[in-house]
Amino acid sequence: MNVAAPERLRSYANAAVEIQRTDGVYEVSVKDAYAEQRRFTEAFRKMGLNVRLSIVPVTPGSERTIVAMGGESASRHGGPTVWSFDDGCRARSGACPLRVRISGEVGRDRLWLELGREARPGEPYANAHWGRKDPALARLGLPRRTVAGAVAVLRRAGLKADYAIGTVNPDGSGGMYRAAPSWRPAGGRRVGTAWTHSSTTVTLMVLPAPGDPRPDPAQNP
Repeated sequence: MNVAAPERLRSYANAAVEIQRTDGVYEVSVKDAYAEQRRFTEAFRKMGLNVRLSIVPVTPGSERTIVAMGGESASRHGGPTVWSFDDGCRARSGACPLRVRISGEVGRDRLWLELGREARPGEPYANAHWGRKDPALARLGLPRRTVAGAVAVLRRAGLKADYAIGTVNPDGSGGMYRAAPSWRPAGGRRVGTAWTHSSTTVTLMVLPAPGDPRPDPAQNP
């Protein structure tokens, strides 16, 4: 006797997220952007989907957008289409949900997404990197200053510095790593580039030099 496979749920909700399926499109509404990751994973599993959704703090202006995506489903030709959207919610009390739509072939192959939320004060931005355009930071003119000079400029702006070691090529490629948080480069070393790390901190990157510390595994996951 043949037993028919159970039909996938058309909707599921918990305290963190709600998922609705209509005509092959999954509409995801994040109700609690600070909920534990397992609550999102639980909801997708209930819908028969191997999706890992992470809600991450992002630079101002990147909230409610997908800042990273990958996995077997994303890399496969004809894989799913994913986009974030704003339905015009203007909540009088509480926050509007973050919303994502997923359409196309998605199921057993893993798909992971990072969706941006507003960062708390001082919280590191998940999408911070050296290639990101930041007009406010550009006006400070940190590249090519000495470390000591750059730190002085940041202090006058009410900001702190943290440090990275690496190189950036003219085409934007390159590599960097972070040493232990206690490490400080000599004040006379030159800043190669800089980027916003959080609302309170700017990363200053210096070129590698003899005697530099090795990467700190805790700072370079």
